[in-house]
Amino acid sequence: MAREVQLVLDCEDFFKKKAAYTLETLFQVLGLGFRFLDPKEVSSDDIVIWYGHERPNVDGTVLFIHANREAQSLFRRQLPLDASRAKEITLEGEESLALFFDEEFESNPAAVVSGDDRFRTIHVDIIASAFYFLSCWQEVTSSERDRHERFPASASLQHHHGLLHLPIVNQYIMLLCRELERLSGQRIPQSPRFAGRDFAVCMTHDVDYLRKWTLGIVYRELVQYFLLGREDGDFGRRLKRLRAFLKALSVQADPYRSSIGRILKLEKESGVHSTFYLKTGVTSRHDVSYRLNDGYGHEFLRALEAGGHEVGLHPSYNAFLDRGKMKVEKERLEGALHVKPAGVRQHFLRFRIPETWKIQAELGFIHDATLGFSDHEGFRAAVCHPFRPYDIDNEDVIPMWEIPLLAMDGTFQSYRSKSAEESLEIIKSLIRTVKKYHGVGVLLFHNTCYDELDYPGWGRVFEESLRFSLEEGAFVGSALEILNSYLETSIPSLHA
Repeated sequence: MAREVQLVLDCEDFFKKKAAYTLETLFQVLGLGFRFLDPKEVSSDDIVIWYGHERPNVDGTVLFIHANREAQSLFRRQLPLDASRAKEITLEGEESLALFFDEEFESNPAAVVSGDDRFRTIHVDIIASAFYFLSCWQEVTSSERDRHERFPASASLQHHHGLLHLPIVNQYIMLLCRELERLSGQRIPQSPRFAGRDFAVCMTHDVDYLRKWTLGIVYRELVQYFLLGREDGDFGRRLKRLRAFLKALSVQADPYRSSIGRILKLEKESGVHSTFYLKTGVTSRHDVSYRLNDGYGHEFLRALEAGGHEVGLHPSYNAFLDRGKMKVEKERLEGALHVKPAGVRQHFLRFRIPETWKIQAELGFIHDATLGFSDHEGFRAAVCHPFRPYDIDNEDVIPMWEIPLLAMDGTFQSYRSKSAEESLEIIKSLIRTVKKYHGVGVLLFHNTCYDELDYPGWGRVFEESLRFSLEEGAFVGSALEILNSYLETSIPSLHA
């Protein structure tokens, strides 16, 4: 089919900017060119996607996406969506969700699409539904937060329907692709978008500490854990842990530093780069300070640069809403790096939509990789591709990229109570899903993964996740490498 598709927005004026943003994002993933037309400019020679409330009376080949008036009213009035209103459907052979739809679908939920080879109707409003997820609308309209002021997965629409492991927006994109193929009679090729590979996995490492053995940790082990039994009342198990602690303490290499060394060694041997997020500030008891200008910190930074890894900022706990604090911390990292960091991930995954994105963009960051749930792995924005965030306050695209976080080691360890073996199988399943949708999976392994005292088996989870990604054919690279390779094959309108 032609590499450019005609798009008509015949919805309410209030929603046209949101609809245009959403369609551009969907076509970004498809890799197809497009142009928006006035209804009177439509040519009968090309396929047109018509997004509106009423069936168009035009000649030519039309894919009509039925716009839902209730959806547009919900966005205008800034209301939350009642989770029970969404209907479970099947797309791409998997469970999915229809958030907004027309009367025909409501009376017959099997009728997602109808029509012939000249005129097809999608009865689910996939534009409003996709915008709901991409804008993180459910977070903006919900007051649900955990003790760290984060929107929890348990409050999400995806969790309510048991679909956190599926990228629902990508399912809408594949539906759009299949319908365009049917109308054109031609297959839309999915060109490799990631350094010649069909999908990508991004290994990332948040360095919250540069060493484990501090006076505070030694006090915790000897007094709180062993003498007072704060974590375990059984004396036998406390004695066993004390012996393991003393044995680990006697080893010359600090477990957090040895984790860094083993991570770098494996990634070098595997021929891959990753992104390390480093701290330069302290604003709460949840932050630990370390130096990058001398000693081990300086050596570590030079090793990352020599290995071709990307270094991004890991802002302090309270910086996610404080432009001044984040600016100072960014400048400190620039001073140590002698270059401007392109990437950022917020500490504790603290994030407020859209304020944190706006601060990051104002400070010149190119990409963020925070957008994942702390309490559950999966697709927080229901998408597995980089995308431009949307500023719902000013009705505009935020000039940076979100590369959503898919899974974090701490989620399985602290929230999901999964063993290392169980966690690895879940990670493998998520990687297979990313592969199916030709997307990007961002994984987070802290430099604690080889600490066998507190995180037994997690070094192997990291190793096997990397090995499995490469065996499945992924391009494994840093966040910036993956983003650049994606944009090289993209339409110009979203990244000009």
